[in-house]
Amino acid sequence: MNKALFGFFILISTLAFGQKNILKEEIYTYQLNYQFNYIKDSLNTNDLRSEDFVLYVDKQQNSYFLPTKLLEIDYVLAEVEKTNQMIQLPLSQTIQLPTSYSKWRVFKRTSGESFFVDMLGKNTFKYVMDDDINFSWTITDEEKEILGYKATKAVTKAYGRLWEAWFTKEIPLNNGPYKFSGLTGLILQLSDSANFFTFKIVSFQKGAYTMIYSPKVFESTLLQKTDFIRASKNYAENIIEELKQQGIYPSPQTESMILENVQRNNNFLERP
Repeated sequence: MNKALFGFFILISTLAFGQKNILKEEIYTYQLNYQFNYIKDSLNTNDLRSEDFVLYVDKQQNSYFLPTKLLEIDYVLAEVEKTNQMIQLPLSQTIQLPTSYSKWRVFKRTSGESFFVDMLGKNTFKYVMDDDINFSWTITDEEKEILGYKATKAVTKAYGRLWEAWFTKEIPLNNGPYKFSGLTGLILQLSDSANFFTFKIVSFQKGAYTMIYSPKVFESTLLQKTDFIRASKNYAENIIEELKQQGIYPSPQTESMILENVQRNNNFLERP
């Protein structure tokens, strides 16, 4: 998809939440920045992609994990909500809007429901993470230094893959990237055994970080995880029709590019 069209798609997807919601606000104590390296095409392992993610953790160890670029999109949405006005930009300017390959957010809660939120087109869905975040870790004797912290290796099986985590007791946060947690310290680095997916910490700060986002994030359509997976598959298989239903009519050339991209996106972090 060309950049202008993709930027326009991001714009309408982002602002389609509505303009009359009360903004939700949460304050976190820790900000941890991770680099996420991934291979989305299992048949082309040389095509390594990279994206920045951020993990926020509060004093009660509740956390919020999302792509950094989604934060920028949230700021645009927050301004829309505050002014109660739709931001209208010429199509030529929409290419300046932040874009993010990943659209998912992970909310881990020490009490109450933890949930996973993702977007399919302009629609937002979520499911409750139950067994999804119960990990059986095996801690090894291996140690190394990461970002100046002494880290210990632990391994677990989850989401159809074998995972290797390096955690440090020097940062006593029972948390980590994506859905992972359950160790006696922060997970600094995480990768699957095939090295298709790797999260590695880049920086760590302590302060007061206020997250402001539309309540639509929490009011997303609630599904069972199996139904969400089915909806995701259906969206990918019918993406051209889905775009047309949203008022986007790609040219034949762009349509071909979209379908090729869907075929290349065959390596998922979670697999059966």
